[in-house]
Amino acid sequence: MGNMRRVVLCLAVGFVFAQALWATDITTRSGVTYSNAQITEIEWDGLRVTHSTGVDRIPAEELPQTLQERYRFDIPGATAYHKHVAEAREAAVAEEERRQGTAGQFARRQNESRVLAAKIAEEGKRAYGVANTFATVGYVLLAFFIIAVSLLLYFLPAIIGRRKTNAFAIFILNLLAGWTFVGWVGALVWACTKDSAMDLLARHRIESPPQRYLRR
Repeated sequence: MGNMRRVVLCLAVGFVFAQALWATDITTRSGVTYSNAQITEIEWDGLRVTHSTGVDRIPAEELPQTLQERYRFDIPGATAYHKHVAEAREAAVAEEERRQGTAGQFARRQNESRVLAAKIAEEGKRAYGVANTFATVGYVLLAFFIIAVSLLLYFLPAIIGRRKTNAFAIFILNLLAGWTFVGWVGALVWACTKDSAMDLLARHRIESPPQRYLRR
């Protein structure tokens, strides 16, 4: 067991030492340097590396010439592929921006439509309020007109007989019994009947008293 532990420990130390030896700095063609970079995966269009600040993927066309030749990358094919991917990504971003712009325009139009609908509804409420006010005034005037006409018709016998000798009696009959059709007709007939000679004489005496009373 002791020998086995020594073997495992030696292998681990050797692996760490080998990793330290394999670690190197990689400077790309665009000038980016990856310190203590270790290649973790070789792909057809680039390398995946771990370095002192993290993990990255370096495209084949950005690698130094020595690494390109060592791993025999197809630089033209990788360049074309990455260009195509970049163009597709830019097109997708542009399409998303266009969609967002269209959605924003649609939202603005919807908001404008809602504002316009609210204004129309407010104007409709105002118009309805004005129309309702005019209708109320019209109903009130109509009610007054109906009441006036009704009173005029109700007191028609008293109005016709206002110059008769028994005008007060006709008015009382019209007032108290006019709501019955018989009383109203009786008051109207009485108002249309001519005064008798005695009534005319009495009225004449009331309106023109004898001169002897005036001299006193």
